[in-house]
Order: sequence, then C-alpha cells, then structure tokens
Amino acid sequence: MYIMFRGNALEFANKKESKVQPENGIETFLLDENWKGGPDAENIRKITKAGQEVSFDKDAKNEDGIISGINDKPKYSSNFYDCVGIAACGESLSNNKPISFLAHLSRSTGYFKEKDKGYYNPDKISKDLQKQTSELLKSSKEKTVSIAIFGGFVNRNTENKNDRIVGNFHSYVNTINFLRESFSVFKDLDPVIVIGPKRYMDLNNGTEAYFDTPQRKLFIYQKGNDAKPNFRPFSFKLSEADKFLKEIEKEFEN
Repeated sequence: MYIMFRGNALEFANKKESKVQPENGIETFLLDENWKGGPDAENIRKITKAGQEVSFDKDAKNEDGIISGINDKPKYSSNFYDCVGIAACGESLSNNKPISFLAHLSRSTGYFKEKDKGYYNPDKISKDLQKQTSELLKSSKEKTVSIAIFGGFVNRNTENKNDRIVGNFHSYVNTINFLRESFSVFKDLDPVIVIGPKRYMDLNNGTEAYFDTPQRKLFIYQKGNDAKPNFRPFSFKLSEADKFLKEIEKEFEN
C-alpha cells in the first residue's frame, strides 16, 4: 500500500478523503516505505533539492527546537522521534504566492512540562512560535493562513524493548496543552492536528516531513516497521482537542 492516508487536513476529522487541493488549506499525505516508487517521489526530490532544510541537529540554538524563516521556499526536516512538527502556510500580500514556515520542536516530554529542572524553556519556544505565527499572519492575505501539526509521543519514562520505547499517554496531553496555550492568542486561527502521536518510537528510524509551499502540500513519511502502528488515524482541530484526546487514549490502552 503506497498511500496510507491522504486528504485535506481540515477534512481528516470527518474521515473524508480529498485529492483536490482545498482553497487556502494544507493537503496532507501520509506515506509508507514505498513512496520512492510512487507518484509523489519526484515532488519530494524537488523539495530536497531546491528547498530549505530545517535541521534541529545543525541549526537549533537550544534544546527546544527550531522554527524556520518565512518565505516561499519548499521546506523539509528529518529525525522526528519524540518531536512535534508544525507546517504553517499563507498567501503573501505582496505577490499572492504561498509563503510558509516549518517548525521542528524537539523532546516533547521535556519542554512541554514546567521548568522544574531548569533545562528546557517552554516559555521561550512558545513565544518564538507566537512571534513567527504573528509575522505569517501579518504577511498573508486575510483568512489564507492554515496550520498543520503532526507528531508527538507518549511518555518515554518507561521500559525500552528492542529500541522501541513504550509509554503511557499523559505526555501527549502535555503536548496538546502546550500547543493550545501557544496558539490561543490567535482568535481566528484554529490549527489542525493532521495525525496523532506515536505509540512506539523507533530509535533507528525518525519521521521525515516535506512541505511543498507552492502547492500547500505536506508529505509525512514514517520509516521502519513501526510506521503503521505509530500513526493513529485521528485528526482534529485544536479547539476540539478534549473530545478527540479521549478517543486517542482509548486507542493507546489497547
């Protein structure tokens, strides 16, 4: 199976599929290991060749993550393990072209908690995210900004089996609460979680994300044998998180 799930980010919650680019939306494609032989391969190769790499390992100045600049370039990032990704896109006021930023927020079990150990700084990354979102809104036409969120993980303070860390659920709730608080200052903006968190984290295979800014398309590829059990078919608007968190928690209990 090549395409594990594909559809308009805003239609995921209703389990509808859409292969037509929605107006002002972000179309999300969840890919399995066969993507290199599929119809999206050339598009992804163009993104990696001409796009901007958002590398936490190379560019991040702290342990909390990295947020790219805002421009019309395609963007990509890899090695999402317990990380959260955010793709934000709008239509430029100056030339009507799509513009975007891509965020790679790392180690969710740390920075989404209180600063009890003095190592992570959730306030700083939240302010950075708000600043970049505000800049995107100011630079974009009204009602053209969409935000897609993916990734996250269950609590990693548990057992380690065969390079997979099996955990419980509360750290993902912390993730959602952090995101809700960060985006709550934007009253007319309701980000969409396009795929739910991981059940397992394969330490040998991190998630890859490719964002085609001109086409407003997000490609997400989970490598390794854990691809299918990792990503749950839950997607929801951030404003409706409480209802869907209960459903996701039941899924993780099984």
